[in-house]
Amino acid sequence: MSEYCLDPEDVIELNLEFLRHPFNVLDRVELEGALGAPLRTFGGELLVPSALLRGAMLIERVANAHAFIDANKRTAWVCGVSYLEEHGFIIARVPDNAVVDLMVDVANNAIVTDGIAVWLAARFA
Repeated sequence: MSEYCLDPEDVIELNLEFLRHPFNVLDRVELEGALGAPLRTFGGELLVPSALLRGAMLIERVANAHAFIDANKRTAWVCGVSYLEEHGFIIARVPDNAVVDLMVDVANNAIVTDGIAVWLAARFA
């Protein structure tokens, strides 16, 4: 099993697509921590056994890691949805303003992992 939900280099490239700026990474350690947090284990068992909760945690951690100069929330959203799709969870088309509202709440810590998971689960295709 990988130590990251998504490859850090792929996430850096994703963020570059949003920014179109050659210097986008502020803190790679924070990024790697955010990408690895959902896969932490104890005694060989995942601490977050549900892929849905891991995807929600990924959204929360990437958004709040502030690893990039900009587009942290957009990057977090795409990372979380991509991770969920890799695990068979398909999010239906969600209006942009609903995603923006969610991600602002995530960035302001008004909603955390469990609430994000509930929000996502209500929008599966």
